[in-house]
Amino acid sequence: MKVDSCIITRDLLNPKYNKIAYEYLEYLKMLRYKKQTIYTHMRIIYKFLMDQTKDIELLDSNDLQNWLDTFENSTFNKSISILRSFFLFCQDEDYITKIPVKSQWRHHRPIRRSSPKFLKESDVALIQFHNANLSIRDRAIVELLLSTGCGSAEVCNLNIEDINLIRCTAKVTRNRWHQQIISFSEYASILIDEHLKTHPSNENALFLNKRGNRITPKIICEIIHRLGEIAGLNERLTMSHLRNTAKYKMSSSRSMRTRVDRSYPYIEH
Repeated sequence: MKVDSCIITRDLLNPKYNKIAYEYLEYLKMLRYKKQTIYTHMRIIYKFLMDQTKDIELLDSNDLQNWLDTFENSTFNKSISILRSFFLFCQDEDYITKIPVKSQWRHHRPIRRSSPKFLKESDVALIQFHNANLSIRDRAIVELLLSTGCGSAEVCNLNIEDINLIRCTAKVTRNRWHQQIISFSEYASILIDEHLKTHPSNENALFLNKRGNRITPKIICEIIHRLGEIAGLNERLTMSHLRNTAKYKMSSSRSMRTRVDRSYPYIEH
């Protein structure tokens, strides 16, 4: 068997297997598979057929399992996929009536997930200390993020009427339609109140950029990155740090977020 530069020199002892293998090779070429993909398929198929003494119609799942047990985990799933493709071809060509490969044989490897990034109490203290040197808008944003665990987009979408300074609550919109009432710290309420004193009366957005438009998530991320550099943290400060830290604090104090109640008497600031 030849796949251009990839050569398998030995023929199979069973002439029927040899014929099926060549037909499968032409089938892969017809599908315009890449040369390396064709070679990988034919290498596995050739190795499997060379070890078989039974006729292809008599092969069952036990024969395949015994043969697959010799493979390592890194190539096990790939071999199953290739054999399944091969036996589907054989079924279409009426060489077999039943596919002996079972999809549940695949090894399900655990998904590797990185650990959430949290800030130490000392790092939070550093951030809050250096946050006092930022502008009143940036100070309000940082404190709001630290006390609520909101995302950057949720803070950007806040309007003035969404804020209740008396109750220290805000109405945030999640997933475009789902709304929640969240609580923020009294210090965040003081900063927002101070921020609103210089806020243009004709603008509805709570936080604006230098051009007078609604602030964007990119600007908030830049504020957070710059604050981390000023505070001299060991790693780059990101939104994930603030959000996970705030969620951890809320979870430990059992201050969980509640769903918005349509009948909730909302009080303006």
